Amino acid sequence: MEGRDVIATLREWESRYPVEDWHVDGIHIWPHLRVKMGAKMIAASSTRSRSSAPSKLERWVELAGSAAACARDARSVVRHIPRANAVFLGYPIARHRLGRKWYDSHFDPMADFLEQHSLSTLQLEYRLDRVSYRVPRHRPALLIRPSVYTRTKADKRGLPDYELNLEGYDDLAATARDELRASGAPDSVRFPKRWRLVDRVRAINQIADYFETVFDRAQPEVALCTAYYSIVNMAFCLAAARRGIRSVDVQHGVTWLNPAYDGWTRFPKTGYELLPDFFWCWTEKDGQPVSGWPSHAHDHHRVLIGGQPWATYWQQDREFTSAFRRQLADIKGASRNILVALSWSSGLTPTHREVIRESPEDWAWWIRLHPTMESQRNEIRNLCEELAPGRAHVDLPTDLPLPLLLQEADAHLTAASSVIQEATAWGLPSVAIEQRAAELYEPEFAAGWVRCAENPREILTALEEQIRSSAGLERAGAYPPMERMGETLLALIGASGHELPGKGGARA
Repeated sequence: MEGRDVIATLREWESRYPVEDWHVDGIHIWPHLRVKMGAKMIAASSTRSRSSAPSKLERWVELAGSAAACARDARSVVRHIPRANAVFLGYPIARHRLGRKWYDSHFDPMADFLEQHSLSTLQLEYRLDRVSYRVPRHRPALLIRPSVYTRTKADKRGLPDYELNLEGYDDLAATARDELRASGAPDSVRFPKRWRLVDRVRAINQIADYFETVFDRAQPEVALCTAYYSIVNMAFCLAAARRGIRSVDVQHGVTWLNPAYDGWTRFPKTGYELLPDFFWCWTEKDGQPVSGWPSHAHDHHRVLIGGQPWATYWQQDREFTSAFRRQLADIKGASRNILVALSWSSGLTPTHREVIRESPEDWAWWIRLHPTMESQRNEIRNLCEELAPGRAHVDLPTDLPLPLLLQEADAHLTAASSVIQEATAWGLPSVAIEQRAAELYEPEFAAGWVRCAENPREILTALEEQIRSSAGLERAGAYPPMERMGETLLALIGASGHELPGKGGARA
């Protein structure tokens, strides 16, 4: 199923069943179900390679290594929860090395601004599997994985006897199973059984209880996360709703044709407690999927155009900029410098490899690993050295800030990474290998900033043509400036003289 088909299927289900009324223990569960089913349908139709789940041994090695790193860097771990105007829930995956410390690209720019205005912040950090804690941190963080993990893995025997309202759920589960089978989807693409749904709500409730204790101590005015649709982040939003705190999802990737944002049609009168109160979007275009929700939904879930914090940070020269550019100069090619943004789901595909192997001798390739691919760095580095000795580089392009790479490269090649959006904003042309990119990035395609090509010779030709034609393309709208980010933050905190645009608001 392509993205449009997935969104159309979800809308069809919403039109036939009272999904907005489904609740378990008083929690409206459709947001969790919608996002999970949408993701499964998209993954089932993809031919991309996917990494196997980490083994128990790999999990323990990662956990032990991260614990050791944090023990060595005890000063950047919060041990006592302080009062804070804003609480951020982040991940090590978003951290980038600046000087000797690791900077959270989503939330450190925001925290810098707030602290410059004498407002306090607290960072929470949750480590994903196969991603190490990146220390020392730019500012201390409260490590929440141990507290969350013990709640999600608690003894499941004797599940609570929750009150259920799932009228029509079993019918939809059976109907969806038959429809998806007919479309060629595997049996794994199905709605969970009721007992499993109850177990997930139990986990959300228990994690939310933990976040409530954090909020009770910190007493924040606003709680911000990114990728709200994980169980941990939905629990974060639920805890904020229960404590009357404004919750915000900060955009981190594509919103168009994304089941978490696009095509929603049914909402309870009080809104969904698992959704954030506000969706912080980079641009007006990025906010359009949520802005297209039914008008009554906007009483509880609204769009804010606050800009892209990491891009905002690099709109001005920083103390590291000159040194970073000197480092890039050492790996530049004589003719062309191509940034290759890899995604966790595609990796360095055979097509990537053939393109690099067949490229002109004076081209340089900057291979940027997705943050979840750190364990593959040595393998990909060795492979690139075989493909194009001295011309295909992995370490610097992976370690340096993406905005600087976008400013220094001549073109961008990817399977279908959301870096396409960021490249367009910086005026860098792209070529996508996967045809689905034409659907995901329709405005960028229409403007000429990205095109698709499939075989190696076509890709090399497309890269050259994109570079030559980019000077004549109409520049896409740049991300909003620092002032917009600051005004939005101050309004969320309720600072005097700063108001959120439009009507409605967060739950009180």
